[in-house]
Amino acid sequence: MLSKPSETKGERRRERIGGYAMSHALVEQWALRLLGEDEMSREDATASVDIVNFILDMKKNYDFKIRSVGEVSCVHCMIVTHRGEAKNAFVTTPASEIEQFVPNDADKKVLDFLEEQGFVEKRDFNFETWLN
Repeated sequence: MLSKPSETKGERRRERIGGYAMSHALVEQWALRLLGEDEMSREDATASVDIVNFILDMKKNYDFKIRSVGEVSCVHCMIVTHRGEAKNAFVTTPASEIEQFVPNDADKKVLDFLEEQGFVEKRDFNFETWLN
């Protein structure tokens, strides 16, 4: 019996997202710095994306948000600046086979913002395209 594509390639993905990807651990450190704390509880660590978004919204209204991305929660995050259709893509599709976004003026604003937050010199993030 022939297998269905979904059985061999995994779940279909219909959307691509692009922006600056970073580890969830980096977002946890960012939340600590914004809170002025040295450590946080496990519950706060899992909510660190929400903490960063909330504090940044209080300080200044940014037109972007940080969100968790990927198949496993609390591993990778992204400031999403691009969205588009993913054609014939599945969970197992290699990144090299996904149509890539190109940074634009909106991404320059995010890069400036990350520099303000102290991340550019460390290069703790990369502009990437992911399946959503």
